[in-house]
Amino acid sequence: MNEYGQTHAKASTRKLNTHIRACVKEAIDEGLIRVDFTRGAVLTGRAGKRAEEKSLG
Repeated sequence: MNEYGQTHAKASTRKLNTHIRACVKEAIDEGLIRVDFTRGAVLTGRAGKRAEEKSLG
């Protein structure tokens, strides 16, 4: 997550963390892992772009 946050906006890092956390919780429920390593994660990220700076291309 730290490496990802260096090149992506904080909102993008937060979204990725949400998906990873969901997968980890599912794995815990299924007994595949015992420890939630996403707990207490400190998210990093760059400042996001303003709406007018964003483009699809």
